[in-house]
Amino acid sequence: MAAFSTKQKQLSNIELSHFSGQMAMLLRSGMPAQESLYILKDDDETDGGQMKNIARASASVSVPDVLLSIMQDGTDFPQALMNSGLFPPYYCAAARVGFESGNLDMIMKNLEAYYIKEENTKKYLRSFLFYPFLLSSLVFFVIVIFLMQGMPIYKSIYEDLGAALTGFPLFLFHLSEGLQKYFLVFSLIFMALLFFFIFVNFTDRGARLFYPVGNHFRFIREQREIQSVSRFSSAMSTLLKSGMYPERAVALCTELNTEPLLHEKLTLLDERLAAGENFAVLLKELGIFNGPYAKLADIGIKSGDMDSTFSKISDYYEEEMERRREALVSVMEPVMVVILAVLTGGVLLSVMLPLLSIISSL
Repeated sequence: MAAFSTKQKQLSNIELSHFSGQMAMLLRSGMPAQESLYILKDDDETDGGQMKNIARASASVSVPDVLLSIMQDGTDFPQALMNSGLFPPYYCAAARVGFESGNLDMIMKNLEAYYIKEENTKKYLRSFLFYPFLLSSLVFFVIVIFLMQGMPIYKSIYEDLGAALTGFPLFLFHLSEGLQKYFLVFSLIFMALLFFFIFVNFTDRGARLFYPVGNHFRFIREQREIQSVSRFSSAMSTLLKSGMYPERAVALCTELNTEPLLHEKLTLLDERLAAGENFAVLLKELGIFNGPYAKLADIGIKSGDMDSTFSKISDYYEEEMERRREALVSVMEPVMVVILAVLTGGVLLSVMLPLLSIISSL
C-alpha cells in the first residue's frame, strides 16, 4: 500500500477539473471507478501524466495512487475521495450522489465544468482587483519620484533666483526631505501593503480572514451575493441532473454552503421546504432569486425542467456579475487617469507657477 499523508493540501480548481474530466471519459465508457483509477495510474507511470504530483505528498505520489491505496480495503470511491483529504466537501458529496444514483460519469462531467467556471471567476476577480491597485501604485511612484528628485532641484533654482519656497511648495520640499531621510521606512511600509494585498487577494487564508471586511463595501457585498447565488444555482443544477429530489438537493447545498451571505436564506429554505411549502414561492420570498430570475425558476419548477433552469439562472447571474465588473472598470479607468493627472499636475503647477512669476518679474 502506498504511503501518504492524510493531511494534504486540497487540489486546485484546475486540478479538480482535470481529474473530473479524465474520470468522466473513462466512466462513460463503462469502466468502474477503481479500474478507471488504475488506467490513470498507468498513464502517470508511462507518460508522466498531468495528474503526477498534484497530491503534493511527495514526488512519487499521484492522485490515483492515493485513492487506490485507500480503496484496497474495500472503501468505495466517494469515501476514498473524502479520506484522501485532497477533495473539497462539495466534490465528495456530489460524487456520493452520482455513485449512489448510478450517474457518476455525469456528475464527474458536471464537476469538470463547475470547477473550470470557479477558476475563471477567481481569475477575473483577481485581475479586477489588481488593475486599480496597479494604477494607484503608478500614481504613488510618479509623485514620490518627483518629490525626491525634482523638489531639491526646484529649491536650488529658487535660491539662485534669490527667492524662498513658501506655502504649499515649502510643504512639498519638507515632504521630499522626509522621504529621503526615511526612505527605507516608507519602502518597508509600501512592501508591507503590497504583501498584504497579495495575501488578501491571492491566498485562500487571506481571503477567509478578511472576508467580513469586504461586506462593508456595497459593490463587493452585492458582487458576493450574486456570485453565491450563481454557485448555488450551479450546484442545484448538478445535483438535480443526477436524479436527486429538490428537497435533498437544497439540504445538501445548505450543508455545503460556504457563503455567509447566503447561509441564513438557505437554512430557512431547507427548513420550510421540508415543512411542505412551495419551492418556487420560497425562492422568491426569501430573496434567493429576484425579478426575472424568480419568474424563470417558477416556470422551470412548474414545467419539471429544474436542472436546466437552474443552470440557466447560474449563467444569467454570472453574466450580470461580469456586466457589473466591466461597468465599474469602465468608470474606474478614466477616474484613475484623472486623479493621476490632477495629482501630478497639481504638484507641478504649485511649484512652476510661483517660479514663472519670479522669472517674469526679473
